[in-house]
Parts: sequence; C-alpha cells; structure tokens
Amino acid sequence: MTSLRAAAGSGNRTAGATALAFWANVRYSHHRPDPRGALTHRTNIASPRVLTMLHIRQARAHPIAQEPTAAYRAIDNALAAYDRGTAPGDDLHSMYWVTTSEVFQAAGSAALSLGDPQRAVKYFSAAATQQDPYDPEKEPRGTAIYLARQAAAHLACGDLDGAVETAERTVHLMGGVSSARGTETLTRLRSELKRHRTIPVVKNFLNETA
Repeated sequence: MTSLRAAAGSGNRTAGATALAFWANVRYSHHRPDPRGALTHRTNIASPRVLTMLHIRQARAHPIAQEPTAAYRAIDNALAAYDRGTAPGDDLHSMYWVTTSEVFQAAGSAALSLGDPQRAVKYFSAAATQQDPYDPEKEPRGTAIYLARQAAAHLACGDLDGAVETAERTVHLMGGVSSARGTETLTRLRSELKRHRTIPVVKNFLNETA
C-alpha cells in the first residue's frame, strides 16, 4: 500500500503497476485471484517488461479461477509484449529477471494448475531451450522452484523416471538455497511422490531426501 501511494503521488503508473503485480502474486498464492487491475492503465506503463510481468500474473491467476482460455491468451500476450520490448539495458534494471524463459516457466505453471501436465512439460522444456534460460548459478532459488513444478508435471503424466530425475536436480539446487517458497514446493512434490513409494526409483529418492 505504501508503494502504491508513493507511485500515485509521483504520477508513476509503471511503479504502481509493478506494486500491483506483486500484490497479485500474493493473492493467487493464497487462492484469491483477481486477474484485473494494473493492465487497465497499460497505455501509461512505460516498461515492456512490466507489461510482460502483468500478463504473466494474469496467466497464473486465471487457472485458479478455472479460466483456461483466458490463461493461455495471457501467455500469448506476455510473449507479444516481451517481443515488442527493448534490450534489457534499455528497460528498468529491476526487471532484469523478466525473460522469455520466465514467460514459459509461468506458462508451464499455469498449465499444471489447469490439469494439463503434457502441455506444462512442453512449456517447461521450451523455457530451458530459450536464449535466456534460467541460470542456476545466478538464480538457484527460481530454478529450483520451477524444476520442482516440472517434476510435478512429469509425475502427473505418469513419467516417474522423469519426475525423479528432475526432482534430484531440484534437491541439488535447494542445498544452497534458503527459501520458504522453495522448501514448500519441494515438500509438496515429495508428498505427491509418496503415492508411488513402492517403485524403486521413487523409494530411493524419498529415502535420500528424508
């Protein structure tokens, strides 16, 4: 609220939109999505990466509201906004993390929330093959969180080997990361894997990460 007041006082729509984007993150993380808001003033937002981020937030909110068409449209809008953007050095430095890979990672998370794990796996794979993929050395927390979601997508597709292999990469990255979100994501993944604890590859993973 303080950030929004400061942005309004200075007439900075872009800063206000950024604050609303992170407020949206809080809302959909607590299953209270509201896909409207900041994009109402999109013509006054100067940063293409902020616009991209807002569309990403919509893509994550719509699945919780069970609106798949709107979610996938938001993904397309995010990619289009990013493609219309400028070089990272010409945009807000605080938006350095908004990349094509980030869009596809969010798309994978959205598809997973919509119960479409096969599409989620395709999106996660696309994120890894972009020119600007997550750098696990610079962003271990973000990489670990998305790897855990990718593992969940493999698991939902019935690919236990793929799920465990990806989960092992997640654990490796989590070893040097202190993150409540990361720990929660990994805990949720282990709970899902426990349903298959009789399968040797799953049993070994659960024992090693107990």
